[in-house]
Amino acid sequence: MTMLFIENYRDERVQSQSLTVRVNEDSVAEAIGVPAEGEKWFKQQDFKEDFSEFLIPGGERLDWKSGVHVSKMKPGWRIPLEMIQNYITCDGRYDRILKCHLKLLMHINGNTQVNLSFYLLKSLQKMIARVQSHPQHTSCSVYHQGLIKLLILTQLQREKRTWESLLAELGFRDNPKEKGKRMLDDANQQATSPKETVHEADNEEKNAAGKPIQDSLCPKTPCTHENPEKLSDILKNIASKKKICK
Repeated sequence: MTMLFIENYRDERVQSQSLTVRVNEDSVAEAIGVPAEGEKWFKQQDFKEDFSEFLIPGGERLDWKSGVHVSKMKPGWRIPLEMIQNYITCDGRYDRILKCHLKLLMHINGNTQVNLSFYLLKSLQKMIARVQSHPQHTSCSVYHQGLIKLLILTQLQREKRTWESLLAELGFRDNPKEKGKRMLDDANQQATSPKETVHEADNEEKNAAGKPIQDSLCPKTPCTHENPEKLSDILKNIASKKKICK
């Protein structure tokens, strides 16, 4: 469904058979349940606010071009940082702090107000443009699946249609629940396989530094936010500057 949405996106609209989804700031705001209010800011735009309160003090010069290691972040802000990386920026480099992360942390802390609908719209459009230009690299470039599903669900609700009826109309014959059950069965089967097989697979999965991927700070797969309800709740909490860590 995500790829169908991307492939059919043109001029702030997705059209596929009977499905028409508007993709603009207002539709994103409606889908995530967050007002389109605040500064219309996006990555690469500089800002003047002081973000030193989030970082551990030190005399060294920080290189923001490639990002700063997450160990420089004060421990109390690392969970909010992780939420921002997973549900808003989706940059995939979870061991790096970027200036865009700090800008959004300032929003949570009440130092500034960022228009999350505008930010997510620009991020979604950037991803779509990249995938449409280089379809052979979709496995590394696709994200915002949860946001896409929220946009579709919002339109279906307006038309009093269901997600299942749309899947059937578009030719997705595989029942998502049955597919999920098969995936769990496969995972359980792999978990009960001989340990030697697991060790061999771990040895093959090495990163550039020669360490197993499972020991890396970055997860094996990019964030997908396939649970739109959770995504919506997280965005509402961030937008209203509620505490998102316990």
